Amino acid sequence: MTLLDWKQFERKDDGVLRFALLGDPVDETIYPPMILATLQSLKIAGEYFVLRVPSPEFEESVKHLAMCGFLGLNITLPHKARAARIAERYYEVKHNVGVANALKLKDGIWGMNTEVPAFLAPIKHIEPSTALVLGSGPAARTAITALLIEGWRVKVWNKNAMKSRLLRSVLQRMGDVELIAYPNPAGCSLIVNATRIGMRAGEQPPMEWKSVRRGAVAYDFVFRRVATEFLRSAASRGLQTIDGREMAVEKAALALEWWIDKPVPRDAMREAVGLQVKS
Repeated sequence: MTLLDWKQFERKDDGVLRFALLGDPVDETIYPPMILATLQSLKIAGEYFVLRVPSPEFEESVKHLAMCGFLGLNITLPHKARAARIAERYYEVKHNVGVANALKLKDGIWGMNTEVPAFLAPIKHIEPSTALVLGSGPAARTAITALLIEGWRVKVWNKNAMKSRLLRSVLQRMGDVELIAYPNPAGCSLIVNATRIGMRAGEQPPMEWKSVRRGAVAYDFVFRRVATEFLRSAASRGLQTIDGREMAVEKAALALEWWIDKPVPRDAMREAVGLQVKS
C-alpha cells in the first residue's frame, strides 16, 4: 500500500468523487477495497487515498483536502477526538461519544460517528440482557456506549483496573456498568473482545470459557482474513460468533451512504474483505 502526502493534492473539477482515510499509523487498512468496490458496483467514478497524517498536521490537512474538493474522510487513530472537535456541525449527535470516525466536506466540515450503529447492526436480533466487554480503550467505550443505549447491562474486564474505573466513571451515568476482577462470562449472553489482542496469530484475550452460557454470542473487534483465535475458541464451544469485519463493513457503508446521499449495497464490501455475501 502506497502512502501519499496530503500536501500533494490540488483541486480537480473532473466529476470524480474523492475520499481518503487519515491516520497515523495507517500501515494496513481494508477501507480502500471496500469503498472502491462499492463505488464501482454503483457505477460512480471515485478515488480513495490512504494518508498518514501526523497529529500536528491534522486540522490543516482536513481543510486542505476540503479545498481540493474531497467529499468524505474516514478517520482513524489518533485523530478521532480531534475530528469531533473541528467539525462545524455534527450528524447523529447521540452516537458521537466524543469522537468522529467520518467527516463530510460539503458546505463546511460535518462530523459523524458510524462506530456505534455499526457495532449494533450484527446484534440487533439479540434481546438485551447482560454483556461482558473485554478492554477499556476507545473500542471498549464504543461497545459499552452502544450496549447501554440499547438497554444492556454491561460487565467490564481489563487487565488495567485503573483504566476500567476511569471508563466506568464516564459511562455509568448512561446505565448499569459493573467492573469485574476476572474475565468470567457467567450469566452473559454476549462477550465482546474490544482489546487489540488477537491481531497477531496465536494470541487471544484471557477468558474463563468454562463459565460461558450456552447460546451466548462472541463478538470480536479484531479482524484478520481468517477467524481470530478468540472466535475459534468460542465456536468450538458452540457459541455464535461475529467477525470484526462485519462491523468494519457497516462502518464503511454508513459513511459512504452519508457522503453520497444514497443507499449502499453491502455485497461488494463483503466480497472485498472475504466475507460471505448474505442472501
